[in-house]
This record gives sequence, structure tokens and C-alpha cells, in this order.
Amino acid sequence: MAGTSTASRASWGVIASSYGQNPTTGLGEISHFDNASGNFAISGIPNTKWKDLELYVHWGQQSTWAGEGYWYFSHSGGGGGSASNQGCYNYWGWSTGSSNGTSLATSQYVYPVSYSSMWSSMHLYCANAFTNQNTKAWWYEAGNSSGSSSSYATMQSGSGVYRSSTPIDTMYFSTPWGNGSSSYQGWLMIGRNPK
Repeated sequence: MAGTSTASRASWGVIASSYGQNPTTGLGEISHFDNASGNFAISGIPNTKWKDLELYVHWGQQSTWAGEGYWYFSHSGGGGGSASNQGCYNYWGWSTGSSNGTSLATSQYVYPVSYSSMWSSMHLYCANAFTNQNTKAWWYEAGNSSGSSSSYATMQSGSGVYRSSTPIDTMYFSTPWGNGSSSYQGWLMIGRNPK
């Protein structure tokens, strides 16, 4: 082919081969909702297209400047108690101070969850969430701002392993009061790592 060297033609073949052997990981929105009320569940999560789960969620309460929150995974045929969710957490804040701990129970702890319209958001990733692997490793990072002059501003993080060979299809989010406003609660769920 005039004007094209053997080397340049070969390079295109290498690129095509590389793409074939290393496909893009992909991403895709699974669901989103902007008006969750009280304690809420994300249920009926489709788990046939992706391996991993990524979630951005905002939830709150109407009772105190800084209240505790809880979340857990579940799957069809049983509540979250049907599998072990072993995790740890830590937080550091202006007025909330700092703490860390572990949770070997179903629910995982996030503190604080904000009051009313104050900012409170969590970003969570779970590898193997939608597979039959029984070690579904997860981590989250979260932030919170409540009170005058953001006096309860807090950064949070956690990680752990959900031990279930059944794909996740439900998540629950709660506070002790169950009074989060639908004006300030919602989520965006994204699928990662195509099957």
C-alpha cells in the first residue's frame, strides 16, 4: 500500500489486538431516585449485567444535629441477617470528635447522618456485589455538615466484606428515628465491571 510502511500497518494490528484482549470496563446507571422517605430500601436491584456496585446516597433525619445511620446489604430469600457483613468505620469531625470501631453484625454504622436539609452524603463501592463470590469487598467514604458554621462537619470512611455467595439485590438505609425527609434523601446506583 503506497505511503504506508509495514511497521505502521503492524501497529494497527497490535492496537486492535490490545482492545480485544483488554475491553473497556464500562459503566452504566442502574437506578436513581430523589424522593426517598423515612428509612428506605433500594430493592429489586438488577444483578445480571454487572459484577460491581457503586452507589452515591444521601440520607438524613429530622431529630438531632448529629445522629447515627445504618446500612446493610441483602438478597432475595432472606434479610441482611442471612449473611455476615464484617466491617470497620472511622470518623473525624469538628464537634463530633473522632472514633473508630468494628461491626460484625448485619448493619454497618455511619456517624453522623445530618439533620434536615444539611449536607450528608456517602459514596460506596462493592466488588463482586452481583456475583456468586462469597467475599464481596466494600468500602465507603462519607461527609456531613450540620449546625451553625458547619460545627458538626465530619469526614467518615469504612470498609469490610459481605460474606454471601448470593448476588446482592437490596440495600437498606435507616436512622433510629426513621424520619428522613423525602426532600433530602435519594440515591444514584451505577454498575461497574461488565459480566
